[in-house]
Amino acid sequence: MLIYREGMTNTMISGNLSKFEYPKSTTAAITTFSVLGDNFIARDIKFVNTAGPEKYQVIAFHSKSNHTVLFRCVFYGYTDTLYAHIREQLYRKCDIVGMVDLSSERMVNFINKLGWLKDLYPL
Repeated sequence: MLIYREGMTNTMISGNLSKFEYPKSTTAAITTFSVLGDNFIARDIKFVNTAGPEKYQVIAFHSKSNHTVLFRCVFYGYTDTLYAHIREQLYRKCDIVGMVDLSSERMVNFINKLGWLKDLYPL
């Protein structure tokens, strides 16, 4: 599957789900955008979770997919903004905005030319 839009700041997929409102839900169930199928590609798009710091775990993008490629994308959230769950994933020329930015387990990922825009919510 391919999602191609008009620029990393021009097109946005937004949501506000969090562990605060759905404490028994899985991480994949409360994310703004979740990828489960292999061979996913996204380019020039922004993934945002607007729930904020008072809502605990807030995830903008979750990928449990093999051979995921994201190019010139923005991930904007609070805790675990980008959750690269498992398998092989490539993130190139992407920006991650949030406090605890990247969470991953059991995966081989390749992150290249990534912009880390930390401390969106100062303590």
